[in-house]
Amino acid sequence: IEYQNRNLIDDLAKILEYDFEEYLKSNQPYMTSSQIEALIKKGFTFGAHSIDHPNYSNLSVEDQITQTVKSSNDISQKFELPYKVFSFPFTDYGLSKIFFESINKSLTFDITFGSAGLKSDIQKNHIQRIPLEEYDFSAKMRVKREYFYYVLKTPINLNTIKRT
Repeated sequence: IEYQNRNLIDDLAKILEYDFEEYLKSNQPYMTSSQIEALIKKGFTFGAHSIDHPNYSNLSVEDQITQTVKSSNDISQKFELPYKVFSFPFTDYGLSKIFFESINKSLTFDITFGSAGLKSDIQKNHIQRIPLEEYDFSAKMRVKREYFYYVLKTPINLNTIKRT
């Protein structure tokens, strides 16, 4: 179900008499605020990940900005963080220069993360990470593959993400 039709999930749950609230209570798939605060006290860095986890390529630039800035403000205020960190859900593929300029005008981010693997990005303070959750390989094998592809792409200059 695409993000624009996400309300269909709630409609379907009603028909199937499925209670998401009950599921969340009994399974607790997310960390609690207390757990996050405990990790912050131990030195872990936390950041935002959007309001409701959309694929940014399905959003207008205005909605992309809202998702990023609002969620970052909310997390920073809730946990009294002296920094702003954001990691894009799914991918940052296709995000424009205008988007990055706008979010950094609205709110100065210390760092943001994409998930394009081992690549450079023309955006300052934006780092591409290696998405380990998407593949059937071990983390060690995934990192080795990323380095291999990086070396292969270097002569043809395909290791830098260019934004328009």
